[in-house]
Formats: sequence, C-alpha cells, structure tokens
Amino acid sequence: MRNRRYYLEQMGEASATSSDEHRVVEAWHVAALDLHLNVRAPFALPDADGTPIRFIALIEHFGSRLGTVVCAFTEWQSVRRLAEGHGYFASGINLTQYRVYDRGLFVETLRDWSWRGVGPAPDWY
Repeated sequence: MRNRRYYLEQMGEASATSSDEHRVVEAWHVAALDLHLNVRAPFALPDADGTPIRFIALIEHFGSRLGTVVCAFTEWQSVRRLAEGHGYFASGINLTQYRVYDRGLFVETLRDWSWRGVGPAPDWY
C-alpha cells in the first residue's frame, strides 16, 4: 500500500514535512475546541484503487454538506477532484500560516468556506 510520502514524492510535492503537517493537525484540534467544530484530523479518502489518500483534516459542515478536506496548497491541484468526487470541498492551505492556531485566521478561513451544516451556524460565524 502506498503511503503519504510515496504519494507526495510521486506528485513531486515532498516539500511539506510531517512536522509541519503534525503542527497543523494540532492547530485544527485547538480550533475545534475553541470554535466548537467537528474536526477529524488527520483524515483519508480512498482513491480509485482503494488506496487511502491522507488529508490534514476534515472540517465538517463548512465548504460542502460533508465538509472541507484540508491539504497543503502544493497538493490541492492533485487531490481536488478526488475530494469533490466523494462530495467534499477541498482547500489547499499554506502550512506555515496554519501551524499555530490563530483564532482570527481560522474564523476568516471558515467564513470563506461558508457554513453548510444543518441548523444555525455557530455564534462566532
């Protein structure tokens, strides 16, 4: 089974380090607590062969009915269609900007993706 590093190397996108991604995953977990989000991080979707393709996170209720899958901006072009095929919105982010939780930045990002959940949006939205 192919792993994330193999996938990134095949795509020529090995610039994102696992350390950067780990810090972004942690930042989304902090955002989940502060903003009362449903976040699954890391997250994976199967490709056409059933091989899991990892994403940094799934942020439910934003971007599409199922949510937004987050990846590094260098990966976005290669995984966007996979995500959309599964019913998710895909967003490529700058890992450097999202390594540390910044409430203002994360709220701005979530507002940009738009609330798609059932019921009212969170109070901060």
